[in-house]
Amino acid sequence: MQKINIKPLDVLFFRDSRPMEGSFRGVGDNIPLPHAFNGVVRSVLTDMENEKLRGSLLTAGPFFEYGGEVYFNAPQDLLLNGDGRVLYLEPRETKNEEAFLSNLPAGLSVISANGIRPTKKNLGRFISKAGFEKYLDKEELNASNFKNNSDFFSTENYIGIAIDPLTQTAADEKFYSKSTMRLNENARFTGLARFSRSLPENAYVKFGGEARCADFTSEEISSPFLPRCGKIGSTRIKFVLLTPAIYKTWRPDWIDENNNVRILDGPGAKKLERLGAKGVQAGKPIKARLVGAKIDRPIAISGYAAGGDKIQNRQDGFIMRKRDGIWQKEKDDKFYRGSKPLLFAVPAGSVYYLEAETPDDASKLADALNWHGERANPASQSAGGEIKNIRSLLGEKGYGIGVCGNWDYLK
Repeated sequence: MQKINIKPLDVLFFRDSRPMEGSFRGVGDNIPLPHAFNGVVRSVLTDMENEKLRGSLLTAGPFFEYGGEVYFNAPQDLLLNGDGRVLYLEPRETKNEEAFLSNLPAGLSVISANGIRPTKKNLGRFISKAGFEKYLDKEELNASNFKNNSDFFSTENYIGIAIDPLTQTAADEKFYSKSTMRLNENARFTGLARFSRSLPENAYVKFGGEARCADFTSEEISSPFLPRCGKIGSTRIKFVLLTPAIYKTWRPDWIDENNNVRILDGPGAKKLERLGAKGVQAGKPIKARLVGAKIDRPIAISGYAAGGDKIQNRQDGFIMRKRDGIWQKEKDDKFYRGSKPLLFAVPAGSVYYLEAETPDDASKLADALNWHGERANPASQSAGGEIKNIRSLLGEKGYGIGVCGNWDYLK
């Protein structure tokens, strides 16, 4: 496993899925998504091999690093109280279903806290690794464990003129405005990568829109710097996303419409048959259910397909393709060029509250969901040196990485 560090040499531009034309400003000071980080690592490997990438690449990130400390999106179930304390939001226990009315789907509990006092202050958007591990064990937190966007970067706004893709000159009467991010001196992006060969120690890369340059460095590490799950002390665990996850709905794909968990405590029968494993018992269903969730608005994920290296531009369904050294206008019937399909992701920091039938089921469920797998021997390769469990679409690009913690009903 390698630790990847990216230090921008200029402002960065990461657009969201909203339009950037007319009166719409291009919002480019967004935190880069996992697939953007994966693309940077892949481009470094491609340049290094000078050919098509061969092998399986797994990445996780990017995350902010400030002064040697890595920060993650703060969990959604933390609240800054009016008296300065950090409160834990948890499912409310109601024996009488009519005692607390809500419009939540059937079977889900309301997420709340006792003794909430109003305040105009907000809790920081990011939490340090040390603070995150305290959170997983339900230890007391304070505001010093958190940071905001301004601690990592500042926003810079620009006005520009659109460029005609065919003539590469300024387009008539087409102005635009955009916002970009400039990282502070002591801040940088960091992440993880696993590949069959080592990445170069130093390189220059293009990161984000407009091909902005950044300094790329890598180093070998014995264990990922992600927060780890501690002791599971009851039948109740919560699954917290460290990176966004792409599911079919707001529910994870391993939870059915009746809120029942659909995970085995070992490999399935078909997998054992495919691997030719003999004498190995197939996994049994883990008995657990979803009690509640604390999630934010979905993240829209899209992109643009260039359509191939030999395509220069496109106009009215035609493309310019280079043949025998001459650019020719041909019908675009072979290469796809345009916007990629739109996907929606549950944002990092989202929390899913789960309750198992027995402590043993809770322990098995935590081992199946934690990014590091089993907790029995954290020094082992399978439990500490690799990212083992990812349950999301585009998991190889770093989506769906999470860790488990403890919770209890709000009385």
